[in-house]
Amino acid sequence: MRHPYIRNRFQRWIGMLNWLKIFLIFFIITLFCAIFIIVINSLLNVLYGQAMPNMLMLGRESYQTFLSILGACEIPSGFHWITQILYVIAKIGLSVILLGAAVYKISIPINVHVLRKKLSISQNAKGDYFLYFRSYNASGLPAVNLKFDICLRNSIFTKGNHSIQNIIVKATPPSDMPPVMLPWVPHSVVIPLNKDDIEGTGDKRRLISIQGHVFSKMDNDLQKDPGDSYLLIVIRGSLPQLGPQYTELASYCLCGEDKKYEFGDFTHIDVLPPKGRLELHEGRPKKWRGWDEFDEVIR
Repeated sequence: MRHPYIRNRFQRWIGMLNWLKIFLIFFIITLFCAIFIIVINSLLNVLYGQAMPNMLMLGRESYQTFLSILGACEIPSGFHWITQILYVIAKIGLSVILLGAAVYKISIPINVHVLRKKLSISQNAKGDYFLYFRSYNASGLPAVNLKFDICLRNSIFTKGNHSIQNIIVKATPPSDMPPVMLPWVPHSVVIPLNKDDIEGTGDKRRLISIQGHVFSKMDNDLQKDPGDSYLLIVIRGSLPQLGPQYTELASYCLCGEDKKYEFGDFTHIDVLPPKGRLELHEGRPKKWRGWDEFDEVIR
């Protein structure tokens, strides 16, 4: 076996496409099949002594065959038996592929959580720093059995070798996790930091480690790119109305010009519906104040 070996290529490809692209690709493939069938049929006609049709005639017959494969009209007349076999294979095969892609696409779990673009780092009255990542349930259904697994991914360079180090990061205790995450109600997971995790003062502050685990570094004698460090977040939960458990992955770069954190408190969202009703999932989330600043921080 040659490595790297990629499994489930078709399933991964279908999962990455949206419905519009799936149907667009299906129509394009159907059109190519129709053109191929007409070209083969025209070549067979030439072999039997008939004249080769002009481009306009080929285009008209290809369009009619395209509609016929889609079921919009009857099969064109004048097909040789070989062409008829190709036509049947194309029609059945494309129908099976589209149906299989649709069933597989429907079976893929929906994306539930929307996360802020950046992490936020705030300081309490005692001077302790905390790292937050904030998300909300965008599925329109309540989510339960939530679990957040967090790890620090470091790139390690030693004597010219590159390796990856994954370090588990301690976050909010499980007892503080919400038993139910209502739709569109933001929730923050807190990661306590050590005093030495922050370097500098004022606007020159920067995050250099998490809970004592220093970000990617390289040996002083190696003049190479030290690589990046990322905070990886795995979110697990389930939607009772849909049944199966879902798993989602998010990552934040922690160093370099592309670092995805900032100092300051996140902006709160006014989640109370009109008249102070407690049925939050029945409210009108678009009317809640604070959404325009969801990705901003209060410095």
